[in-house]
Amino acid sequence: MSIEKLREIIYSNGFHPVYNPEKWNGVLRKTTNCYAYALDALYPETDEVSYLIGEFSGHKYSSFFTDQKLIDHITSDLLALGLEMIPTTLKEDVPEKSYKIAICNSCSDFHFLRRDSSGKWSHKMGWGGRVTTEDYSGREITNPSKADLYDYHIIGYFLIKRKTE
Repeated sequence: MSIEKLREIIYSNGFHPVYNPEKWNGVLRKTTNCYAYALDALYPETDEVSYLIGEFSGHKYSSFFTDQKLIDHITSDLLALGLEMIPTTLKEDVPEKSYKIAICNSCSDFHFLRRDSSGKWSHKMGWGGRVTTEDYSGREITNPSKADLYDYHIIGYFLIKRKTE
């Protein structure tokens, strides 16, 4: 799938992700990960895109990113998709036509959570994982910083929005 097609899909979602587990937990459950979910980039049943950090901007993926390298590669990917990623806080309001994500890292993997249009947090638990509003202990995620995310630590909170020219 081309960057242009993926950009079109992301833009068509209006930057107000809706929590809809049925949409994500079906056929595409095995071909998308938490990165795809955070971008709200669900596209027709295909496995042409792997959604690895750096893929959209031509960087080589590594499962051992430092926190800063992870942020740098995600920022590059989003710019390639015509998006901006702006640092924010957990409590800061979300402006129109944008939404909030939390980026996490561990010693060998990354993870994303997103704040849906309802104001609740959700995430997709990796390749083949389900979309849920619960953490790994089965508790609803109201504050990602206090959620059980296994060995992931939160790097920061970011607003995602269409890049302004």
